[in-house]
Amino acid sequence: MNDRGYLELSSPTLHLSIILSLTIFFAILSASFFIDIEIIAQGAGKIIPAAKVQVVQSEYSGQVKSIFVKNGVRVDKGQLLIELDSTDARAQLSTVKEEIQRLTIERYRIRSLLVEFSNASSADNFSKLNASLSLSDITAENILEINHSGEDFKQPFLRDQHGLMTSEIAEFRSSLASFSAQIDANNKSHSIIEANIERIDALLLIHEERHQASTTLSRKGIISRASYLNTIEHLTNLQKQRKIHLRELAQKRSIVRRIRAEQLKYQSGLRSKYFLRKSAIESRIAILLQDQITRRRKMANMNLRAPIDGIVDKLNIHTIGSIIMSGAKTMNIVPYHGTPILEVMVANQDVGFVRTGQRVNIKLSAFPSERFGHVKGMVTHISADATEMAANSWGFSIRIEPESAYLKTADVQHKLRPGMTARVDIITGSRTLISYFFGPIIKILEDSLGER
Repeated sequence: MNDRGYLELSSPTLHLSIILSLTIFFAILSASFFIDIEIIAQGAGKIIPAAKVQVVQSEYSGQVKSIFVKNGVRVDKGQLLIELDSTDARAQLSTVKEEIQRLTIERYRIRSLLVEFSNASSADNFSKLNASLSLSDITAENILEINHSGEDFKQPFLRDQHGLMTSEIAEFRSSLASFSAQIDANNKSHSIIEANIERIDALLLIHEERHQASTTLSRKGIISRASYLNTIEHLTNLQKQRKIHLRELAQKRSIVRRIRAEQLKYQSGLRSKYFLRKSAIESRIAILLQDQITRRRKMANMNLRAPIDGIVDKLNIHTIGSIIMSGAKTMNIVPYHGTPILEVMVANQDVGFVRTGQRVNIKLSAFPSERFGHVKGMVTHISADATEMAANSWGFSIRIEPESAYLKTADVQHKLRPGMTARVDIITGSRTLISYFFGPIIKILEDSLGER
């Protein structure tokens, strides 16, 4: 029996098995000193857009006329999303534009009249004045000055303003003609009075000589006392008549000065009146132009458009005819282009080893890594403070930028979409395989050697 046991122990197969086992053991033991095992910190989170989600709000209150999108629909920047009823806004804008047009026509009429009134000093210039103010000039002026959209002004109002301008010209001409007639009448009277004074001056020379002769003859007793007194009477009457005519001449001159002053006052008052009206019109037009900009902006913003390329999310408006209040949130636009970002939470005990720039393996929950693999990424940001993940459980928010916006497989590419959840392995370092065997032993020795 001992011989049989000796033979079994001396079996070549057993020796070979022992040698092979020892060889494998020592090979593994030797390799454990050189093989590095990656150290990872795990976390979980979801994909968020690289750019911020855009909130679409209505600047003005209004009634919903049309809805062109729904949740999940991809839209391009500037694409119409919701159309609000713009009837009131359009009516207000039209009212402002028409008032601007009317005031601009009136301003041109007044401006033209002021220019011509300044040049017109008498009724002789009115043929030129009336010919220079035409309906076509007013239309061209207004189109050049205000109306850049190519719309025509209201022709009835143009005709009314042209008719008013013609009446004002006729009234002005009539007033100047009246002043001129009064001045002419006084000038004629002035000429007659001057002629009478010249006639009396000539008679005075004759009667003064006659008076001197009568005085000499009366002293010598040649003529009677009655003849002498008659001569004195004629001379005195002529002198009185001359004084009366001189006073009449001064009065006529005063009347001419008064008429000219009244004419100047009338012209100055007329210019002042038109200048005040022109100033009021220009002030009103300036206000209306600003109001027009606001109304046009309101018209443009009655249509809600996509601010960026993206996907519609959280649409809050579904009913045609409903009212949107000013500032109300209507929907979100999630950015479509660009590489998304992964935001994950890492436990407090692991975050101390995480650094920006470390490599990350991203495993999407929607695509199991056993079949589809993973997406590589890199840590780009670590939050400055911890966030409570659950009761008495704290962690740090970490952002990871994937190397690609797609999970690539052999035959298809799967796009990383905002909202997808994922688990990540952050590679924080590496250890040799042997250290895992000696680690527990060293810890036990450290703990035991520290006992009392």
